[in-house]
Amino acid sequence: VPKGYILDVSQFCGEVSDSADYSGRNANVTIKSDLYVQAQIKCRQGLVTLNPINETNTETTLSLCYTNDTSSGCPCEFNTPSNKSNFYSAELQVFWGFNNGTLMNEYETYTISCIAEGNGTETVAVKDIDEDYLPVNHELVKSLGHDYAGTGTLLQLIDILGEVIPNGPVAMSKKVRLKLTVDTADYEGVIPYDCRAVSKDLGASYRFLLAGCGDGTIIPKNKGFTTKTIAGGNLKTATSPFFKVFKLLETTKKGGIPYECSFTVCNATCDGSSCAMRNKRSAESLAEIEEQEKVKTPLYLGRD
Repeated sequence: VPKGYILDVSQFCGEVSDSADYSGRNANVTIKSDLYVQAQIKCRQGLVTLNPINETNTETTLSLCYTNDTSSGCPCEFNTPSNKSNFYSAELQVFWGFNNGTLMNEYETYTISCIAEGNGTETVAVKDIDEDYLPVNHELVKSLGHDYAGTGTLLQLIDILGEVIPNGPVAMSKKVRLKLTVDTADYEGVIPYDCRAVSKDLGASYRFLLAGCGDGTIIPKNKGFTTKTIAGGNLKTATSPFFKVFKLLETTKKGGIPYECSFTVCNATCDGSSCAMRNKRSAESLAEIEEQEKVKTPLYLGRD
């Protein structure tokens, strides 16, 4: 956006009802700008165009609805990874210019995410990276409900044989994957929606999972974690596609990199891919909202 001009994108995730499935309603996205703006959003039913911003106005808003939203006349239904998932997202492209003749020359991409109930994070160990930092889309994430309060969450780095990689140096470009495990009898699945590698010494980070889908460099854009419920117990897992160990330029040789993932849990079976926006799902899917949290790995050191 040119210096001296405003392009502001915000979201409202609405409210959660008192029903047993934590139904969400009344969500929207709003763009404010003193430029000429056109925007389109990738919804469950396809691309939807927002009213433009031109010489007659400075703001445009579009209503968003959950799959179980009872609001009438909602033009854009959130994407959701599977029926019974708790995570909702949409991808917004905002094109701007100084007049109608220059529109579509410049644009910003935003990922809008809403989580109605239960949020959490886990962290894995640290690794080093030798790849250029690439720009990542803006992301707006909000939670309507409570954070995930359960215990027994674990994020691990595993090799091609499914074995856990111990703390310590790991060869550069080694093929690995992340495995998130939640041990709970209260929920039926787990869906990661955000993962990043973090420079332990300098605090820089690179996000390679955005709204449940890959960044396009480390993980393909149409791929995400695969959720699976283990039969005969309380274990719920989500496993990433294989990727090669990489190094952040901001990380020193001794710094190492931990991996961190945010996830939401499901109150009904939600096996399948975490990537909702780029994987077509059944139209009769009914999303249910539960809790979220973050998990982390230990620190891993890259080895050239």
